[in-house]
Amino acid sequence: MDTQKKIHHRYLCGGLSKLKASSEHTDIILVVEDCSFPCHRTVLAAMSSYFCAMFSSGMRESNDKIITLKGIAPTHFEKVLDFLYTGEIELSYDSVVDILQISSMYQIQALQLICEKYLAKDLCVQNCIINWKLSTSYNCQYLEEKSFWQMTENFPELRNSNDFLELNTDELIKFIDAEYLNVDKEEEVLEIVKVWLDHDLERAESNFMEILKYLRLPLMDANVVNRIMHSCFCIRSNKDFQEHIQKVMKANQNSPIAGIEIHQSIFKPRKEHALVMVDGRRQEVCCFTLHTKKLYFLAKFPYFSNSKAACVHREDIYVSGGSDQPRKMVRFTTEQNKWENCCDLLESRYFHAMISVGDYIFILGGYSKISSSNPTGVEKYDPLTNVMTTVGEIPHPAGKMSATAVGEIIYMFGGSEDRFDYLDNDMLFKPTVFQYFNTQTNVACLLGSSPSITVGSQALTVDDNVYIFSPNGNVLILSDEKTPTIVHVLKTFDQKHFRVVYHHGHFFMLQLAAPKFQDEVLVLSWNPDTKEEYIVLWDKLPRTLLDSHWMKVAIGKQHLRYECNRR
Repeated sequence: MDTQKKIHHRYLCGGLSKLKASSEHTDIILVVEDCSFPCHRTVLAAMSSYFCAMFSSGMRESNDKIITLKGIAPTHFEKVLDFLYTGEIELSYDSVVDILQISSMYQIQALQLICEKYLAKDLCVQNCIINWKLSTSYNCQYLEEKSFWQMTENFPELRNSNDFLELNTDELIKFIDAEYLNVDKEEEVLEIVKVWLDHDLERAESNFMEILKYLRLPLMDANVVNRIMHSCFCIRSNKDFQEHIQKVMKANQNSPIAGIEIHQSIFKPRKEHALVMVDGRRQEVCCFTLHTKKLYFLAKFPYFSNSKAACVHREDIYVSGGSDQPRKMVRFTTEQNKWENCCDLLESRYFHAMISVGDYIFILGGYSKISSSNPTGVEKYDPLTNVMTTVGEIPHPAGKMSATAVGEIIYMFGGSEDRFDYLDNDMLFKPTVFQYFNTQTNVACLLGSSPSITVGSQALTVDDNVYIFSPNGNVLILSDEKTPTIVHVLKTFDQKHFRVVYHHGHFFMLQLAAPKFQDEVLVLSWNPDTKEEYIVLWDKLPRTLLDSHWMKVAIGKQHLRYECNRR
C-alpha cells in the first residue's frame, strides 16, 4: 500500500524527469568535456551541498549561466544527473567507483551512500582493504565502517596479502590499534607486524618507533616476543629497536619510560562483541562470543527474580524489576565484569520495558503484584546521579510489549493488559495497539493499531529504521506516516518466544525455552537489505527460559576466562 510520501515521490520524480527531457525552464548549463547538460539550479542545489553553496556564495559562479566541470567523464556524469532528477541509477562494478568519486566531489550524499552500500554488499577478505582505502579517500563513513570491520575480523588471513603489505604506516597503526582486532593472543599482532616490517626494510627502519607506540607489548609473553624479535630481520639487525622493545615490555600505566613515547591503549586488553544472557531464574550469566562462537561465564547475577526487564546503555547492562523483586535495579559494568546496585524503581513492575535514550534510561509499562491496575508512570533514570524520577504516563498501560527509540521518541508495540494472557493461538490474531512517548516533552500518545500481532514481539532500531518482529513471522517497519507496515514474512520462523539481536548487517532470532536435551541450537539470520534468511548453527548456546534476555555488548577479553559447556 502506497504511503503519502511514496505517492508524492513518484509524481515529483516523474515531473522532474519530464522537465529534464524537455529542457523546459532550465537556467544553467553544465559542461563536461565536450558535452553540455542543461539543468535546473533548484534541483542541483536540493541534491548537492556543493552546488547549493556555489549558487548562494555571491561569487561569479553563482550568476554564471554556463559552468565547466573538470576531471570527470561525461558518461558517468550523465548517470549522476539522471539520478538527481529520477532517484534511480544502475550501478556496475565498472562504474561505481567513478560515480562514487563524482558524488563525493559534488557532495551528493544520497548517491554516495547508494554507492557505498553497493560496494559494501560484496565485501570479503580479498577486497576489504581496497574498499577501506577507497572509503577514507572519499570520506565514506558507511563503507569505512563495514570494510574496517571485515579487516579486523579477518586480521590473521590478511597477513600475507599484497594489500596488507602495502599499507602505509598510519594505516597499519590504525589497524593494529583497533579495539576489536580479532586475535586469540596479543602476540599474533607482533607476528603480523613482523611480516610488514620485513617486506620493506627502508620503510620499516624509518617508521618502527612510531609503530612501537601502539604494540601492546606489556600484554605479551616475553619468550614469544623474544622469538619473534630474533626471526624479524628489521628488529634483529637493530639493537636500539631491541632495547626499546624490552623497555616497553616492562612498562606499566603509572610510570613513564624515559625517551620512549607510548600510547595508553597498549595496556588495555582488546574487546570482543558478545551476546550476554540474563536468565529469569538462574544467577549464572552466560556470554557467547560472536566471532569465536564460544560460551563463557561472567560475574553472577545478584538476585533471583523472573520476568525482569533489561537494556544496554553506554555498553553497560541494566536490569530491573521482576515478579519476586519488582523494584530492584542493578547494573553490569562490562569494563569490570561486575554487578552493582542502582536505586530502586518508584513503581513495582514485571514484564515491563527498559529503553536507553541519550543520557538516560526509561522504564515503562509492565504489571504490578501489589496493585490491581498496571503501572502507567514513565520512570527516568540518570546513571550519573543514580536518581529515578517519574516524568509522564502512557495512555495504554500493558505488559509484555516491545519498545525501541528513534532520536527522542520511544515507540511501544502491543503488549497485553491482562497478565495472564499468553501467546496461544487466540492471541496470535488479537489486534494490538502501538503508542509513543516523547522523552523531551514527556508527552505520550496512542497512535493506532498494528496490522500484525505485537504481543511478545521484539522491536529494534537500526539506522533510524524501526523493525518489529512478530511471533507469527511478520517483519514490520514503522513508516514515515508512523504506521507499522509488513515488509517481509520469515518463511522458516516458528518461534513464539524469542529475542532478536542485530550484528553487522544481520538480525539474529534466538529461540527461548528450547528443549532441554536439544542437540543443536539453530538461530535464524535475516538480512534486511537482501531479505535473505538462513539458519545458522550456534551449538554452544545454553538452554534459555521464556523470560531470558540476550543483549549484545563489547566484553574485554580479560574477562573471557571461564569457558562453559551448554546446559
